[in-house]
Amino acid sequence: MDAFSLAISIGTLSMPLKSGLILSTVVGLFHFFMPFIGCVCSLIILGHVHLDMHLLSGIIFLYIGVQMIKEFKEREKVGFSKSLVGFLFFALGVSLDSFGVGMTLQFNIKLLIYLIIFALFSFSFTLIGLYIGGISHKLLGRYATLIGAFIMIFLAIINFVNFCNF
Repeated sequence: MDAFSLAISIGTLSMPLKSGLILSTVVGLFHFFMPFIGCVCSLIILGHVHLDMHLLSGIIFLYIGVQMIKEFKEREKVGFSKSLVGFLFFALGVSLDSFGVGMTLQFNIKLLIYLIIFALFSFSFTLIGLYIGGISHKLLGRYATLIGAFIMIFLAIINFVNFCNF
């Protein structure tokens, strides 16, 4: 759902279809590999180190949301890097919690099936979110970006609350 919500926010920036497909694919791949890496790491460090990704996710979401508001106030076009590096950072931000999920999975033959399903849903929800964001941009203009910024800040607050309640 993080990928879906943030994709709506990014979709308000009028992303071309090709870029949207690439971004959705990168997000899907991250949602495949991050839980896998988490599962492998849990075999190595489970019980020795506690990792909570809510704080890092919250910081990333808050930073993006504040930047969107700042650029909205300056009446400039919001700058989301539509490069592979920008896509990688976006995918990392929305899949950090997947690492923690992976730490709870058992390393067995069913793991591959779980990861494929997880990646396909992440890909689909990201693409749908970008589409909805594009429609809202057409309907609301620049204010759609502001709404997207508030969605990111809301997700940051949720992550901070989850971190504090841990």
